[in-house]
Amino acid sequence: NRSLQASGHQIVLGLGFVILRGPIRILEAMRQHAERIGHGELEARLPEPRVRELRDLARQLNTMAVDLSTLQDEIRRRDLRYRFE
Repeated sequence: NRSLQASGHQIVLGLGFVILRGPIRILEAMRQHAERIGHGELEARLPEPRVRELRDLARQLNTMAVDLSTLQDEIRRRDLRYRFE
């Protein structure tokens, strides 16, 4: 009975690992992407996962990169204008 119970626990843990492996990979990719944004790499975009919450987070990270890139471009344009005035 105990060995059957232990086998059941191993199966549950194994299934949990398999189920969580996908979202963990996605979260790690998002973490790396946020780190690249922090280093000024604003061109890369994340694919949007099927899981709604992860998809929303990917969209927000992509939007943040676009917004930062736009802001960076505006600052460069202003700087160039002031240099030539």
